[in-house]
Amino acid sequence: MDAILGALISARGRFWLASAIPGAVAFWCLGALALGGIPLTAPRAARCAIPEAGIWCNLSDRGGVRFAALVLLGVLGIIAGTSLVGVLTGPVLSVIAGFGWPIRGALGRVVRQWCSRQRRRRDRLLSQLDRGGGGVTARLAWYPTGAAAVRPTRVGNAFAALDQRVRRRHGLDLSTCWPLIEQTLPQPARDRLEAASRRVAGRIQNLLWTVAALAWLPAFPARLAVLIAVACAVLAVLLWWAVSGAVEQYCALIEATVAAHRRAMYVAVGWCPPTSTAQEPERGRALTGYLNRLSDVGDVALEWPDDAAT
Repeated sequence: MDAILGALISARGRFWLASAIPGAVAFWCLGALALGGIPLTAPRAARCAIPEAGIWCNLSDRGGVRFAALVLLGVLGIIAGTSLVGVLTGPVLSVIAGFGWPIRGALGRVVRQWCSRQRRRRDRLLSQLDRGGGGVTARLAWYPTGAAAVRPTRVGNAFAALDQRVRRRHGLDLSTCWPLIEQTLPQPARDRLEAASRRVAGRIQNLLWTVAALAWLPAFPARLAVLIAVACAVLAVLLWWAVSGAVEQYCALIEATVAAHRRAMYVAVGWCPPTSTAQEPERGRALTGYLNRLSDVGDVALEWPDDAAT
């Protein structure tokens, strides 16, 4: 499953610098308040007469060149921090999805408890569905079938359910087939996927900035630090749920894209597309084996008919 996540998210990972502008701005504004000594107004002579006046007065005494250098270094720091957050987007999403979590020791017990909680939620939804409860079908769609496939988080379950449905319906392994499907997509479909990918990336990056803002707490008075910590915690929880919702929307779009454009993938590679749903799973598994070069599918005659519909 971690390979599937990498193929679906990281492969589309042009996480633009502007994805997390709100989080970046809030983080650095909080840092400016925490560090202090750099007021927005010009320094006063009385203030600069104090030895502990800070870096602003010292640099202004030595000319505008030093101040320009400070501004440049600040801009470079902001760009470097934002780039680092962009690089961490994929790994953090993998962690949020529950991939690579420990399975042994004390932390392993916590992970198993999380998985058990997710299974109980799914079982409750199944029981409500059996009793005719409305509104549970949509939630069950984001849980994989089988207790062993349940992940510890909502995001992980969304990816696991997507993988199961695509394998069951089409016989395709997304990690293997997605790059080829993506190559055959028309531009409107590419744009929709890009927008959904940026939405996921932006929410993860803002979550990272929220957590990183806790580093400024020691610079604030105790009461203000507590308020900031509570605000960050609340915002982090909200962003966690926002990431989960964005991932479910992204997975739904991926599933719809596969259903609508998988025939073009068969035609592009030179395979005869399946003619019915009865033969499609077997045909999809054979194509997956052909593409990943791990299965012996024998000699396959590739054909590209001129009138092939895409």
